[in-house]
Amino acid sequence: MNRFLTTISIIFTFNCVFGQQLLPYESVAHFDVEKYVKQYERDFDSVGIITQKKQYHALTIGFYGIMNYDAFKATGDSVYFKRVINQYKYFQDTSKLVYFDDQSVGLPYRFVFKGLKAPWYSGMTQGVAASFLLRYYDLTKDKEALELSKQLIRFMLKPESEGGTIGRTKEGAMWIEEYPNLASSKSVLNGFINGLVGLKEYTMYFPEDKNAAAIHDSCYAAMFQSLDKYNTASWTSYNRNGGGISNSYMRYELEEFDHLYSIYGDERLRDQMRIWAKFAVGKFDAELKFLIRTKYDFAYPLNYNAAVDGCLFDKSDLFSTSMSPAKAVHSNRKKGHYKLMNDSYYCEIKFPGKAEKFTEPKIDAFHNGKKVALTTESKAGRFVAYA
Repeated sequence: MNRFLTTISIIFTFNCVFGQQLLPYESVAHFDVEKYVKQYERDFDSVGIITQKKQYHALTIGFYGIMNYDAFKATGDSVYFKRVINQYKYFQDTSKLVYFDDQSVGLPYRFVFKGLKAPWYSGMTQGVAASFLLRYYDLTKDKEALELSKQLIRFMLKPESEGGTIGRTKEGAMWIEEYPNLASSKSVLNGFINGLVGLKEYTMYFPEDKNAAAIHDSCYAAMFQSLDKYNTASWTSYNRNGGGISNSYMRYELEEFDHLYSIYGDERLRDQMRIWAKFAVGKFDAELKFLIRTKYDFAYPLNYNAAVDGCLFDKSDLFSTSMSPAKAVHSNRKKGHYKLMNDSYYCEIKFPGKAEKFTEPKIDAFHNGKKVALTTESKAGRFVAYA
């Protein structure tokens, strides 16, 4: 057999406990932290806060802080810890924040954007910043960061008619708006998801806030009510106005739904991913240079027949419950290591992370529709099958 599925996600389970309430922020797990800094004219100010085109953007700062938090948790490297501390300095500067009488806090954009007059506020930015502050609190136990996260969410949950970010879908359901009060870009999906994640994490820390929990539940239900409105015959839309998205946006939305699945475990999320993954097969991202994987790897190639051409994984599922896809690779060089002929089977699966234990996947291989015997090995986060 000389055709193999080169990248595929599979179902497996980590039998380890992370010992922390906050899960990894999976939707940016595919960003290379160092390359992230090198795109879009990003740099650092004199105290280490990331800038973009010499301007401060709370969303960029929040994302960068989260990426370094996750990197520190994974490696223990103090470089990442220091970067997290530096990003928090932005949120300590009261000139960067807008305080309201109800003890809510907004992160203003001080420029005009497509009809939005300065200052305007984004549910995406408020949610990502809250997620970052909760992680900063996890590292430092600084209660001021915890309180600020509450104030950011309190502002986010105001109706857009009162200057906040909660709008209504065309069906009348609640929606966290990336661009509140902007009629030309209603119900942006990717920004909504980051806002929803921030709100969900907030409810984990403040379970007594019944209003926040109720809005979260309403928004979560609204997402599923609305999803089919974003699908076209062969792609998906940026917002409810029908705006198209690039390959990079499609890829990011797939990562976001991976992220949501890691939180909620809702099979409906994977159903939507299957639709988008079929749309995205073979399309490369040429825009975001900081993506670790530039090609979509969430689905079988459309012409792939597992029963004839390669490996079939248990349950035939496309997605990894770790939300960081394992990869199956076919390598002639590895075949040589195992003294295999060119027409032999070889399938290697690399498991992400540093889990001490994982469930070995059940794998079958076929040639001309007939099942063949395999030799399997498991070692240091790798699973190899060959014949």
